Amino acid sequence: MRTPFLVLATLCSAPVFAQDIPLTINGREYLLPPTTAIRLRGVDTTAAALADAPNGLQVQWSAASVRGAQPELIFAYTLEGPITSIEPLAVLGQPVTRDGNTVHEGLTAATTLSLGQAISVAGLVDANGSLLATLVELPEGPLGAFALTGYVHAVAENGDIQVGQQWVSPGAMAPLDCPNGLSLGSYVSLTADPVDPFPPNSILGNLTTLRCTQPVAIGTAGASGWVQGLVSVVEPSGNFLLGDLTVQVGPTTTYRFGTSEDIDEGSALSVDGTFIDSQTFAASAIEFAHQIVRFEAPLSPEQVVLEESTAPFGLLVGSTAQLRDDDGIVSGGLTEATQVQVRGYLDQTGGLWMTRVRERGNPDFADTSLRAPVSSIDGTTLMMLGIAVDTSQAVFLDMFENPITPEQFFSALQMGDSVEVAAATWIPAETRLIAGEVGIARVIPPGNSSVRGTSSAVVSGTASGYQRAAALFSSGFESN
Repeated sequence: MRTPFLVLATLCSAPVFAQDIPLTINGREYLLPPTTAIRLRGVDTTAAALADAPNGLQVQWSAASVRGAQPELIFAYTLEGPITSIEPLAVLGQPVTRDGNTVHEGLTAATTLSLGQAISVAGLVDANGSLLATLVELPEGPLGAFALTGYVHAVAENGDIQVGQQWVSPGAMAPLDCPNGLSLGSYVSLTADPVDPFPPNSILGNLTTLRCTQPVAIGTAGASGWVQGLVSVVEPSGNFLLGDLTVQVGPTTTYRFGTSEDIDEGSALSVDGTFIDSQTFAASAIEFAHQIVRFEAPLSPEQVVLEESTAPFGLLVGSTAQLRDDDGIVSGGLTEATQVQVRGYLDQTGGLWMTRVRERGNPDFADTSLRAPVSSIDGTTLMMLGIAVDTSQAVFLDMFENPITPEQFFSALQMGDSVEVAAATWIPAETRLIAGEVGIARVIPPGNSSVRGTSSAVVSGTASGYQRAAALFSSGFESN
């Protein structure tokens, strides 16, 4: 059953009281009456219980099963089960990206993990079978069930399916809400009785539920609001897919933390807009989950650590499970110096992560490029990620790539703005770029149209802000 696009105001129309529960979904802030019915980690309860729940859970609307009944907010994990790989981290065969925006509950990013250890993860599912984690939690006790959500990557003759990298045996269980049965590309959610031990490469059986669902819920024509997910396909037109939902972009679409050119497979986005029909969403504003960065520079073989990192301009850029390594640079390494483009993002702790790497020919120190936020300005020199960018000889462009004067550029530039540096000469010994072209990549943020009592709506996304004394997601999955 496809979840309809529902109106949050139906739950937020009562007067504001001090005991109301704050809730942020994809950066939009709400107040929920504490008696609001919700489902939290599989248990029917009220919004008051959110105060003791960890931030970063995934939230979605559930259609009421009885006509006229109140729709339900469901807060849930995406993946629960044993760790099946340490480096890289994988749970039930699903590679998991943890970055500086990931909330850790019961552990830290530095906690030593072990094979077979049970763990709970909430996050956004990539079409490549990986998960971008918004929350990683170490349960206090044994898991009551294993849970797995993802795309079907293979179907065996005996009916077994491969969800991401995990083989599953449905046995005699008939999948729910799968009118055409299970097939390649189906998006499924399942639970199973826990098994201990569960060694890597084991087949998951003893299912208790199995149903087809959507990574981004389908809506109703004319409904306005927003959705969040990872891009599964980018079309030549510039439109893209979040699961089965086609997102249409146009000349009036605005962007935050990135531009239209940064939309790749695996990109994490929140999209404001309006449904044209149940599976087509016209985007008015697009917000990237992280601030986008981009590098193009010569890389030597020693600047690539297999499956782990690259070092354009000497900066450490870590790999992610969402990486598209088109030319096998990260997976296979380099045999000689090569011009390489690295696209990725900056998390809220200053960590750099790559989501796409491509070979760009012979190394050329006189034709490099950088896109990153500005941390300081000293005359005509910009500091960007610790690199001094000399703009004294540059041609300046506005955000529409029209020439402007240096005075216009510097009067418009604000600290933290992303700047695009192109046709630049890289001087490694001085950690300095001499820019040929410089432009502000600042983009227009989407308006915060979602306040208590409005008719704005949400289908699904990352939830935070409800935990007591929480100060999380200062950038990334929450607007800043």
